[in-house]
Amino acid sequence: MVNACVFLSTCSDPPTTLDLVRETGVLNVVTRNGATTFYHGSEGPRGVEYELAKGLADSLGVELNIYNAQSLDDIVQDVASWKADLAAAGLAITDERRRIVRFSEPYREVRQQVVYRLGNRRPRNPEQLVGLKVAVPQGSSFAVSLDALKADMPELVYESAESSDVDEQLRRVVDGDIDVTMVDSNEFQIASQFYPELRVAFELPTTDQLAWAFRKDDDDSLYRVAQSYLNEIAASGELAAVDERYYDNEHRLDYVGTRRFLRHVETRLPEFRPHFERIAQAIDEDWRLLAAMGYQESHWDPKAVSPTGVRGLMM
Repeated sequence: MVNACVFLSTCSDPPTTLDLVRETGVLNVVTRNGATTFYHGSEGPRGVEYELAKGLADSLGVELNIYNAQSLDDIVQDVASWKADLAAAGLAITDERRRIVRFSEPYREVRQQVVYRLGNRRPRNPEQLVGLKVAVPQGSSFAVSLDALKADMPELVYESAESSDVDEQLRRVVDGDIDVTMVDSNEFQIASQFYPELRVAFELPTTDQLAWAFRKDDDDSLYRVAQSYLNEIAASGELAAVDERYYDNEHRLDYVGTRRFLRHVETRLPEFRPHFERIAQAIDEDWRLLAAMGYQESHWDPKAVSPTGVRGLMM
């Protein structure tokens, strides 16, 4: 009798997601650019979500491949379509997203804040958003909240911005392109040091729960291991330690340092940005990483000299 296995590629069950991660040696994680998520700092990759995802990859004994998606919708779709194993992007749990992905237990609660520029008219409640130019990321929990408000205030209008980059939306408020935007309280806690002109106009009563997202299928192997990891770092205090590194006010720039940085962005960076962009493109890197390194070394001063005699913008 011929063994039935001859006619089949294998007699064993197909590998689970966790099996595939371990076999390939890579954990693919989709996220978005931001101080609370993932960015390139002068000392390498940084961000709360990066550190958490790196911890999970290390616990599995695999490499972390983390990348930024352009929009929030792209993040969810990348997980659903197998491009990413999970999303560690500070995603708020919403009913719409629940229909597409499986969420971990929430690891952080944040508040939705409406942000405006100091000196402009401050809206003090949702009704006063009517007539203002409002923009929030497309597919965000903020859009869900604004849609709910529109049920009672159909005259409320807002723009759906494709980019999920918090810094980009806040810059638009500073530049006067829009009147207000909305951010999660943890994001504004960090971002406000770089935008001293911005203030919280008011908070919505909505509380967002942030969680990791996984494919929604019968295979929960990676989900269970990741949830166990999140539980462990919460219980051990490691999660609190990561939060302290990013949110502790003692380690934030003071007002004078912030103003100096912003002044240099306006007066010094434009001269060197084309060079950062050209070199970054040649080495397939983000130009902002090179710019950040240059600022860390010399504050973008090509004539700078260190105490040890090292010279130049990049030292």
